[in-house]
Amino acid sequence: MDPNLLRLATDPEARRDPAFMKATISGMHRATRDRALGTMRINNLVMGILGSLGILGGLGAAVLGLAGMVLPQLGIPGAVLGGALLPLVLGVLFAGLSYRYRVPSKSLLAEGVPATAQVVVVRGMGTTVGLKQPGMHVTLSRVTVALRVTPPNGAPFDVEHGEMMLGSDLRFLQNGATIPVRLAAGNPRKLTIDWNAIEG
Repeated sequence: MDPNLLRLATDPEARRDPAFMKATISGMHRATRDRALGTMRINNLVMGILGSLGILGGLGAAVLGLAGMVLPQLGIPGAVLGGALLPLVLGVLFAGLSYRYRVPSKSLLAEGVPATAQVVVVRGMGTTVGLKQPGMHVTLSRVTVALRVTPPNGAPFDVEHGEMMLGSDLRFLQNGATIPVRLAAGNPRKLTIDWNAIEG
């Protein structure tokens, strides 16, 4: 158990210290966010691998089936072509889910160029996923937001950005709010919201 949380639960003096309470709750929230996003990264990696294998397997079976039809002397049964459809469809499905549920990469969060962005408007929520594990039960939603980004060097620009985020983080996306973001060095339009910097 987090020692600060234990202190908060057992020490009445700690509960009288607003700064300590805020720091402890922010730390818990940050740990939950990191764990949830880490779980989604692993899920996406597995779905991406399964999707790639399914697509490659389906295409390979299709090529073999077509080769058997064009060159009957190869002795490849025609059923091979029919068997290509299922792995191909499943592969595309898994690859699509991996893309749809993608979360910000750790490298972009760690190495991205710090910048600020003003929330112009929250466009809406899309797909929602519930994650339930021992000690964690959270909801992640894909949220699309229009941002006006101010890079450290250069003119501000507008971008529409979508990412999976904790439902509890939506409170930071009020219209007109300024939030910290991280920009990809080679492509500033590729960005992620720096949630940990928001909470401090």
